Amino acid sequence: MNILGAENMKQFDSLYAKNPQDRNVLDFMKPFAKKVFHMQEQGLNKDQIFDRFQETLVHTLPKALFIYLPIFAFFLWIFHNKKKWWFFDHGIFTLHYFSFLLLGTLILICFDKVTDFLPDFSVLNFLIILIYIAAILYMSVYFFVAHHRVYESSRGMSIFKGMSLFIINFFGLLIMLSFWACISFMTMH
Repeated sequence: MNILGAENMKQFDSLYAKNPQDRNVLDFMKPFAKKVFHMQEQGLNKDQIFDRFQETLVHTLPKALFIYLPIFAFFLWIFHNKKKWWFFDHGIFTLHYFSFLLLGTLILICFDKVTDFLPDFSVLNFLIILIYIAAILYMSVYFFVAHHRVYESSRGMSIFKGMSLFIINFFGLLIMLSFWACISFMTMH
């Protein structure tokens, strides 16, 4: 595996010395390069490094969601009547929904482990993909149903607020998960 053309840390350091104009990129990539080259020195290949990263990322996802809980509750608080709903109420709703998401994720992970034992037929693979899509859609639609029932607003207003919250939280989660992926990569062993 090479990073920016370097196949070991010595080559990466020489790139750093030769290219002063690219120092920002090289400064950003240096911790990742150290980790990759260290794992290669341990005898791991590209696929094994990716498998370890994927495993670390999946195991740290619940921690990332736990950290995101108050941010999600804050966005709910912004979108709803402050006199009727306290921040605490939004926190309870957030705990409920995130618990549902974690349970759904656990079921999908278990389903993935079970399907690994099934034969590799194209029709069967298509059905498995349909099940994954249906589960993800159900977890997304569940937010709108739960939001409508808990906050007792009209369906149109629930859909509008729900879509706004989905868009805002999509970008918030994307930023947080990108940061968390970097941390997961750096802490994997």
